[in-house]
Amino acid sequence: MADAPGRIEALEREQAELGARVSEPAFYRAIPPNRRTCSATRALPVELVAAYGRWEECGEQRAREP
Repeated sequence: MADAPGRIEALEREQAELGARVSEPAFYRAIPPNRRTCSATRALPVELVAAYGRWEECGEQRAREP
């Protein structure tokens, strides 16, 4: 996973942007709130943990290679 750091950085940036969006009172004034944003807010932490895990596995594999 050559671009793991870049992918993780993008996910963290997206998570911060979504967090800021759902923190605004106006977000909840919309009836119903944006489902895609709510869904992404729940899914991103899971995706981030998986990305960190893959990155760690790649590092462990490289450490074992001669």
